[in-house]
Amino acid sequence: PAPAASASPSSVRGLATPARQQTATAVPAELGAEYTDPDGWFTLRYPEGWREHASGSEMQFWADRQGDIAVAVSIQVKALSADALADQFVSFLGEKWDGYEVASRETTTLSGLPAVWVEQSWSWSGAAQRGALVAVVRNRMGVLLLTWCPEGDYADMEPDLRATVESLALA
Repeated sequence: PAPAASASPSSVRGLATPARQQTATAVPAELGAEYTDPDGWFTLRYPEGWREHASGSEMQFWADRQGDIAVAVSIQVKALSADALADQFVSFLGEKWDGYEVASRETTTLSGLPAVWVEQSWSWSGAAQRGALVAVVRNRMGVLLLTWCPEGDYADMEPDLRATVESLALA
C-alpha cells in the first residue's frame, strides 16, 4: 500500500475490517468525575484526577499534565451514520498522521445507538502512538471520540480510555 502521507482515502492501510484485537485485562479506574456539555448534547464520565481541557471545538480529558494520554469529544453536524463518520475520519487521519494504521474495527453500541469503534496506531513526532476513534450518530448529529496514548503506556491506560468512551450518554 501507499504510504499514509500520500495515500488516497481508498488506499489507506486498514480500511478493510481486520479481526478484533485483544484488549488489556487491567481493571479501569473508577470514573469519579463527570462532564456535561454546556449545549446539552452529551455527558461523559472520566477517572478522578484527569483534567478537562478545551481545544478548539473539542472537549478533551487529559490523564496527564501534557495531554499525551487523553480522550477528546467533538460534535459533527450532518453526519449520515456511524459508519460514514468513522470512514471519513479514518481517511482523514490516514492522510495526516505518519504511519497511520487501523488495527481493528468493530460495530458496537454507544449510548444505546449503533457505533463504530476503530483501534488505530500512528506516529506523532517520531513517537509511536495508539488509541481509538469511536463514532456514533443520532438524528444526523455525530459524536466523534478519539483516544490517544504513547504505545508503551497503552496496555495500562486502555481500560481507562475504553471506560471513559463507554460512559458517553447522549441527550
